[in-house]
Amino acid sequence: MQTALVRRKQFGRVRAWNSMAKWSFVTTTLGMFTPLSASKSDPTGCKITDFGAKCGNSTADAHTNTAAIERALAQCSTVVVPPGAFKVLPFAIPSHRVLYLESSGVLVGSDVWQDYGVTGFLPHMGTALQLKPLISAVNATNITISGSNGTIDGNGWFAWPSSNWSSTDCGLHNRCSGSTFFGNTTHPIRPPHTLTFVGCTHISIRNVTLTNPAFWGLQHFYCNDSIHSHVTILAPRWTREIAGFMPWSVVNYSVVDSYVAVGDDALAIMSGNDAAGHLLPTTNLTFTRLFVLGRSVAIGSADFGNVSNIVFDECTIGDDEGSSPWAFKIKMHVNVPSHVSNILFRNTKFGKISNNTWQDPGDAGGTAILMGMNYGNVPVDRTKGQPTIFNISFINVSATHTTTVASLVGALPNSIQRLHFDNCNFKATSQRPWELSNVDIPSCTSVDTVPEFPGSARSSAGRITELCTEC
Repeated sequence: MQTALVRRKQFGRVRAWNSMAKWSFVTTTLGMFTPLSASKSDPTGCKITDFGAKCGNSTADAHTNTAAIERALAQCSTVVVPPGAFKVLPFAIPSHRVLYLESSGVLVGSDVWQDYGVTGFLPHMGTALQLKPLISAVNATNITISGSNGTIDGNGWFAWPSSNWSSTDCGLHNRCSGSTFFGNTTHPIRPPHTLTFVGCTHISIRNVTLTNPAFWGLQHFYCNDSIHSHVTILAPRWTREIAGFMPWSVVNYSVVDSYVAVGDDALAIMSGNDAAGHLLPTTNLTFTRLFVLGRSVAIGSADFGNVSNIVFDECTIGDDEGSSPWAFKIKMHVNVPSHVSNILFRNTKFGKISNNTWQDPGDAGGTAILMGMNYGNVPVDRTKGQPTIFNISFINVSATHTTTVASLVGALPNSIQRLHFDNCNFKATSQRPWELSNVDIPSCTSVDTVPEFPGSARSSAGRITELCTEC
């Protein structure tokens, strides 16, 4: 697979400064291109019903509707899904297309395992065979999926544990045997994602709802320049492993005014190898007014290619009823010399961060911030390079309730450096609100924060203020 990265265009920097010059720039992208738009006057626009699509829930309907969509995409620059529920099989979107879902227009994924087949264009996840996404684009450019809040329904009930928990062949967590559906293979299979882009540029998704993904909701692998606005991703919380936004080795990625309520990480930021084995970073991401009702916002567990330059502004993580057992997690792997750096949370609210019954976090729930480097519990090999975390800032962050503010555990001494807390109130109830191991405490600062970061420097000069668009 060819995944050539386009020239990286950057716009805007958050300046972080103090007299000791501990803080560096956080460079973020806010929007780099004008997305394609559907227009009523567009002479090339067409409805899928003009090509034979019809509302229906049968397997025959799914084949008919998918063929109609593929014909429309081949002939029209704007393809419209009118009101009604249209069952479909997996299909791909080519370059320079708009898929527009009108109000009450719904694309519903097939609930038959064999309809998806095994994909060859997604990253390998262990030995499991990944099924094709419901909707995908590969090595494409200039694609818009928008609408009047129409819906893409992954119809994931056929794959979730509640559907098949009594069977040894089906369910999430690699419980589905490939031999059940795809012949003689010993590999387990993973359910299909709902909407996936691979090696793409200039992607815009706005005013649409993704619901009931069989596995992950919205993924970008090795993509540049992606904009999301007014996107809703929904799945029952008890499903677990159902994630929301998942950018993987992306550059220039933004999410604005969006809502995620799922059973796993509402946002999982990743980086790793491409098909040729090259490590590709994730960098320049912004999240503005993102509302999360999921396990957490997370970086990792795949962050082998480095993750940097991320801004969260005016976001809400968790509600006041205890929807989220954690707020923010960094999940790294020992014996891998990768880094997570230059992350800023600003003007953000954490809800009631606590254990809950539907996500089964165990005793770990209730800690707002987790940074760890031993995902998978592998012994540290001191002859190998180790991961690092640095330049992580929390500015004007409050919580409704937490038990512990943070559990920060580095692989080696000083693996975690240059943390900054300014005007934060985490409302922690534990007698040990900070759990620190291998943290370079003198490099950290705490300003007007409750409870105060232990042993850190206190200086009003360490404050991060505003976007510097002329730097």
